[in-house]
Amino acid sequence: MATILTKGIVIRKVAHKESDCLYIIYTEKLGKVGTIVKSGKKITSKLSCHLALFSVVDLMLAIGKGYYRVASAQVSNNFFNSASQLKKSFIASYFIEALDHLTSYDSCDIKLFEISQKFLLSLNDCPSVKAGVVLLNQSLFELLTQVGYQPVVKSTNQRQLISSFNKIIVDASEKEMKSYGFLLKCFK
Repeated sequence: MATILTKGIVIRKVAHKESDCLYIIYTEKLGKVGTIVKSGKKITSKLSCHLALFSVVDLMLAIGKGYYRVASAQVSNNFFNSASQLKKSFIASYFIEALDHLTSYDSCDIKLFEISQKFLLSLNDCPSVKAGVVLLNQSLFELLTQVGYQPVVKSTNQRQLISSFNKIIVDASEKEMKSYGFLLKCFK
Protein backbone atom coordinates (compact mmCIF):
# COMPACT_ATOMS: atom_id res chain seq x y z
CA MET A 1 0.00 0.00 0.00
CA ALA A 2 1.52 3.33 -1.08
CA THR A 3 1.92 6.03 1.56
CA ILE A 4 2.40 9.78 1.43
CA LEU A 5 4.15 11.91 4.06
CA THR A 6 2.74 15.42 4.33
CA LYS A 7 1.70 18.16 6.73
CA GLY A 8 -1.99 18.92 7.12
CA ILE A 9 -4.42 21.25 8.86
CA VAL A 10 -7.46 19.55 10.36
CA ILE A 11 -10.59 21.25 9.02
CA ARG A 12 -13.44 19.03 10.12
CA LYS A 13 -14.28 15.80 11.94
CA VAL A 14 -17.35 13.73 11.02
CA ALA A 15 -18.67 10.48 12.49
CA HIS A 16 -18.34 7.65 9.98
CA LYS A 17 -19.82 4.18 10.31
CA GLU A 18 -19.94 2.55 13.73
CA SER A 19 -16.56 3.36 15.25
CA ASP A 20 -14.59 5.17 12.53
CA CYS A 21 -14.02 8.92 12.10
CA LEU A 22 -13.78 10.87 8.87
CA TYR A 23 -11.44 13.86 8.97
CA ILE A 24 -11.30 16.54 6.31
CA ILE A 25 -7.72 17.79 6.19
CA TYR A 26 -6.07 20.42 4.01
CA THR A 27 -2.65 18.96 3.23
CA GLU A 28 0.50 20.52 1.90
CA LYS A 29 1.02 17.97 -0.90
CA LEU A 30 -2.52 16.81 -1.78
CA GLY A 31 -4.80 19.76 -1.05
CA LYS A 32 -8.11 19.02 0.68
CA VAL A 33 -8.62 15.30 1.30
CA GLY A 34 -11.00 13.06 3.16
CA THR A 35 -9.24 10.69 5.54
CA ILE A 36 -10.45 7.77 7.64
CA VAL A 37 -9.26 6.87 11.12
CA LYS A 38 -10.29 3.31 11.84
CA SER A 39 -11.77 2.95 15.35
CA GLY A 40 -11.34 6.72 15.77
CA LYS A 41 -14.37 6.99 18.09
CA LYS A 42 -12.96 4.50 20.56
CA ILE A 43 -11.30 5.84 23.69
CA THR A 44 -8.25 3.69 22.93
CA SER A 45 -7.66 5.35 19.55
CA LYS A 46 -4.04 6.42 19.27
CA LEU A 47 -4.55 8.71 16.30
CA SER A 48 -7.64 10.78 17.21
CA CYS A 49 -5.86 12.79 19.91
CA HIS A 50 -3.37 14.00 17.28
CA LEU A 51 -6.12 15.21 14.94
CA ALA A 52 -7.62 18.13 16.86
CA LEU A 53 -9.29 20.95 14.96
CA PHE A 54 -6.99 23.84 13.97
CA SER A 55 -3.88 21.75 14.52
CA VAL A 56 -1.04 21.35 12.05
CA VAL A 57 -0.19 17.67 11.89
CA ASP A 58 2.61 15.60 10.35
CA LEU A 59 0.77 12.81 8.56
CA MET A 60 1.43 9.50 6.89
CA LEU A 61 -1.52 8.75 4.63
CA ALA A 62 -2.14 5.41 2.95
CA ILE A 63 -3.95 5.55 -0.37
CA GLY A 64 -7.30 3.78 -0.12
CA LYS A 65 -10.52 3.41 -2.03
CA GLY A 66 -12.45 6.67 -1.78
CA TYR A 67 -10.57 8.01 1.24
CA TYR A 68 -7.02 8.16 2.43
CA ARG A 69 -6.35 6.21 5.58
CA VAL A 70 -4.39 7.87 8.37
CA ALA A 71 -1.49 5.53 9.10
CA SER A 72 0.36 7.93 11.41
CA ALA A 73 -0.24 11.38 12.87
CA GLN A 74 1.88 13.63 15.07
CA VAL A 75 0.87 17.14 16.16
CA SER A 76 3.31 19.74 14.89
CA ASN A 77 1.42 22.80 16.22
CA ASN A 78 -1.77 22.79 18.27
CA PHE A 79 -3.80 25.92 18.90
CA PHE A 80 -6.53 27.24 21.20
CA ASN A 81 -6.55 24.70 23.98
CA SER A 82 -7.73 27.01 26.73
CA ALA A 83 -11.23 28.32 27.28
CA SER A 84 -9.80 31.83 27.68
CA GLN A 85 -9.14 31.82 23.95
CA LEU A 86 -12.77 31.23 22.98
CA LYS A 87 -13.04 34.31 20.76
CA LYS A 88 -9.83 33.33 18.98
CA SER A 89 -11.46 29.95 18.36
CA PHE A 90 -14.42 31.74 16.74
CA ILE A 91 -11.99 33.59 14.47
CA ALA A 92 -10.11 30.39 13.58
CA SER A 93 -13.39 28.51 12.96
CA TYR A 94 -14.50 31.12 10.48
CA PHE A 95 -11.22 31.04 8.56
CA ILE A 96 -11.08 27.23 8.45
CA GLU A 97 -14.72 27.05 7.31
CA ALA A 98 -13.92 29.57 4.53
CA LEU A 99 -10.94 27.41 3.50
CA ASP A 100 -13.21 24.37 3.42
CA HIS A 101 -15.91 26.11 1.35
CA LEU A 102 -13.52 27.68 -1.14
CA THR A 103 -11.44 24.59 -1.96
CA SER A 104 -12.24 21.38 -3.77
CA TYR A 105 -10.98 17.91 -3.00
CA ASP A 106 -7.63 16.71 -4.37
CA SER A 107 -6.74 20.11 -5.82
CA CYS A 108 -3.39 21.06 -4.34
CA ASP A 109 -2.27 24.65 -3.82
CA ILE A 110 0.71 24.91 -1.49
CA LYS A 111 0.17 28.68 -1.19
CA LEU A 112 -3.26 28.04 0.43
CA PHE A 113 -1.61 25.72 2.94
CA GLU A 114 1.03 28.36 3.72
CA ILE A 115 -1.61 31.11 4.13
CA SER A 116 -3.61 28.90 6.49
CA GLN A 117 -0.64 27.77 8.55
CA LYS A 118 0.66 31.35 8.85
CA PHE A 119 -2.82 32.52 9.90
CA LEU A 120 -3.09 29.92 12.69
CA LEU A 121 0.43 30.61 13.96
CA SER A 122 -0.12 34.38 13.94
CA LEU A 123 -3.58 34.15 15.52
CA ASN A 124 -2.21 32.07 18.36
CA ASP A 125 0.28 34.87 19.12
CA CYS A 126 -2.20 37.77 18.75
CA PRO A 127 -2.26 39.96 21.85
CA SER A 128 -5.97 40.80 21.55
CA VAL A 129 -9.20 39.81 19.85
CA LYS A 130 -9.13 43.07 17.88
CA ALA A 131 -5.70 42.17 16.47
CA GLY A 132 -7.09 38.70 15.68
CA VAL A 133 -9.95 40.19 13.66
CA VAL A 134 -7.51 42.39 11.70
CA LEU A 135 -5.39 39.30 11.01
CA LEU A 136 -8.51 37.39 9.91
CA ASN A 137 -9.38 40.09 7.38
CA GLN A 138 -5.83 40.16 6.02
CA SER A 139 -5.76 36.38 5.71
CA LEU A 140 -9.23 36.20 4.15
CA PHE A 141 -8.09 38.75 1.57
CA GLU A 142 -5.06 36.55 0.75
CA LEU A 143 -7.21 33.40 0.67
CA LEU A 144 -9.85 34.91 -1.61
CA THR A 145 -7.18 36.36 -3.90
CA GLN A 146 -5.38 33.00 -4.13
CA VAL A 147 -8.54 31.09 -5.11
CA GLY A 148 -9.39 33.67 -7.77
CA TYR A 149 -11.80 36.10 -6.12
CA GLN A 150 -10.02 39.45 -5.96
CA PRO A 151 -12.01 41.28 -3.26
CA VAL A 152 -12.38 45.04 -3.51
CA VAL A 153 -11.71 46.73 -0.18
CA LYS A 154 -14.01 49.73 0.25
CA SER A 155 -13.72 50.21 3.99
CA THR A 156 -11.21 49.95 6.81
CA ASN A 157 -13.94 49.09 9.31
CA GLN A 158 -13.18 45.51 10.37
CA ARG A 159 -16.82 44.47 10.78
CA GLN A 160 -17.73 45.80 7.31
CA LEU A 161 -14.73 43.96 5.81
CA ILE A 162 -15.82 40.67 7.37
CA SER A 163 -19.35 41.25 6.10
CA SER A 164 -18.15 41.88 2.54
CA PHE A 165 -15.75 38.90 2.63
CA ASN A 166 -18.57 36.74 4.00
CA LYS A 167 -20.80 37.75 1.08
CA ILE A 168 -18.07 36.80 -1.42
CA ILE A 169 -17.53 33.42 0.26
CA VAL A 170 -21.26 32.60 0.40
CA ASP A 171 -21.76 33.66 -3.23
CA ALA A 172 -18.72 31.69 -4.42
CA SER A 173 -19.42 28.48 -2.49
CA GLU A 174 -23.23 28.68 -2.46
CA LYS A 175 -23.04 27.56 1.19
CA GLU A 176 -23.84 29.50 4.35
CA MET A 177 -21.00 30.13 6.76
CA LYS A 178 -22.18 28.49 9.99
CA SER A 179 -19.50 30.14 12.11
CA TYR A 180 -20.38 33.69 10.97
CA GLY A 181 -22.76 34.23 13.90
CA PHE A 182 -20.06 33.20 16.38
CA LEU A 183 -17.55 35.49 14.68
CA LEU A 184 -19.84 38.49 15.18
CA LYS A 185 -19.64 37.87 18.95
CA CYS A 186 -16.05 39.07 18.77
CA PHE A 187 -17.40 42.59 18.22
CA LYS A 188 -19.46 42.68 21.42
